[in-house]
Amino acid sequence: MNFDINVPPTGCSFSISPLTGTSITDLFSLSVSGCQDSDLPLSYQFHIYGGLDIMNDDIIKGESMRKITLYDPSSSPTLQTVLPSPSKLDGSQGDTLVIIASIYDNNNGMTNITKTIKLKSIVTKILSGVDFLSIIQ
Repeated sequence: MNFDINVPPTGCSFSISPLTGTSITDLFSLSVSGCQDSDLPLSYQFHIYGGLDIMNDDIIKGESMRKITLYDPSSSPTLQTVLPSPSKLDGSQGDTLVIIASIYDNNNGMTNITKTIKLKSIVTKILSGVDFLSIIQ
């Protein structure tokens, strides 16, 4: 009896630029590179959690109810996007957003890479006296 085992993509690295910024207004670049797999083509998908405590709570419960998918799987390993304000499990404002890159091979073997970034809420920026017009331009 022979079994075929699908090994997920390996050697992947995930970068986010910049690593800090303001929600809603700053543009972030998410990029995966260096992946190797014999089952091509690869597809890429990016997800976010409002904060580490929210992601950890989902892991403990064995679900991903609060994971937000930024877009459907794509052949592009990069995404430029604005990001929402971080939050905490209790609903209060957070400062750390969790971003997950999922890389799939042609047989649905999957590798996840998780990173965090520091984000200032646009609300905090407005309340700190920054001119609102400079934020939205």
